[in-house]
Amino acid sequence: YKSRIIEWAQKNNHEIEFRIIDIKSMKHFKEFKAELYLDKKPISRGMGLSKKKAEQDAALKAVEELKIDDIVD
Repeated sequence: YKSRIIEWAQKNNHEIEFRIIDIKSMKHFKEFKAELYLDKKPISRGMGLSKKKAEQDAALKAVEELKIDDIVD
């Protein structure tokens, strides 16, 4: 989903950025919270046990929110 949203943003001249906004440390693992920005506005958040998984979760939510799967080029 991350590559899909990046490709969509590039095709449509949008600026996209992922930011890690929170890290919670538990005993044996860390939980990351990522936020996806589209044209400097936050559009989705994701969580995961790694930065990559948190960014993927945020990208999945953005794809669903923007209905990118419905677009056929």
